[in-house]
Amino acid sequence: MWDRGRLTLVGGPDTTVRAINNRGQVIGLTDGRPFRWRDGEVTYYGGAAGSQVVLLGMDEAGRLVGFVDNGTSRELVTWAL
Repeated sequence: MWDRGRLTLVGGPDTTVRAINNRGQVIGLTDGRPFRWRDGEVTYYGGAAGSQVVLLGMDEAGRLVGFVDNGTSRELVTWAL
């Protein structure tokens, strides 16, 4: 990511950006782990053992929406700052 003229790397070469809001916050997936990049810091999101977190979108306030898949069901989840 470019932040104030400086390059910041998030994760490895297998990084995908899913959404960017007007505040410069980014969500995506790196090396199979969902993340949010905000103010130069990365937060990773994960579920309980055996489950997968999928981030789908983000609003301008930075609230996230996604789901947790435990292999037998999916549950819609939101995250707020």
